[in-house]
Amino acid sequence: MRATSICILLLLVCIAMTACTKSGTERGDMIFETIVVGELGVNCYLLADSDTKEGVVIDPGAEPERILAAVKSSGIKMTAVLNTHGHFDHIGANRKVVEASGAPLRIHKEDEPFLSRAATSAQMYGLRAQDSPAPSAYLAEGDSVRFGNHEIKVIHIPGHSPGGCCFYLDKEGILLSGDSLFAES
Repeated sequence: MRATSICILLLLVCIAMTACTKSGTERGDMIFETIVVGELGVNCYLLADSDTKEGVVIDPGAEPERILAAVKSSGIKMTAVLNTHGHFDHIGANRKVVEASGAPLRIHKEDEPFLSRAATSAQMYGLRAQDSPAPSAYLAEGDSVRFGNHEIKVIHIPGHSPGGCCFYLDKEGILLSGDSLFAES
């Protein structure tokens, strides 16, 4: 299973590099918006079904007000907050986004310990973040997260962090890799 996941990931690098640069657009029947947040420029993603308006927020690292404003302006009914991994720059706005939306938080079990250390970790870099609430459920290799007529497949790819995950939308040809892949690296 691990070899299959890695092969899928490698085959999709080119797709990911182009798909993740399209911001604030509708891709067929899906809303796909990238919101660059925080001093470290983290990509937070808002994905939603254009018809049902069910959606997810991925990696709300900072600036919860901007994220929640985008959710509100799009009329999104949030079904989940997902974290690709537990580093502070990707989870720093979890608390406010989860509390405001009531959406369940999901992260891989191996990264759960990071959630309660976001504020301390951010301070080491002279930055601020809030500790995250505990997850409602864990993500694991092969899981599916649905919103409307769309499905996110979870690919566990430890390396950047023990519980690092990529999120793959097969039908749309989109791979969201968190910090597992960087453009031009």
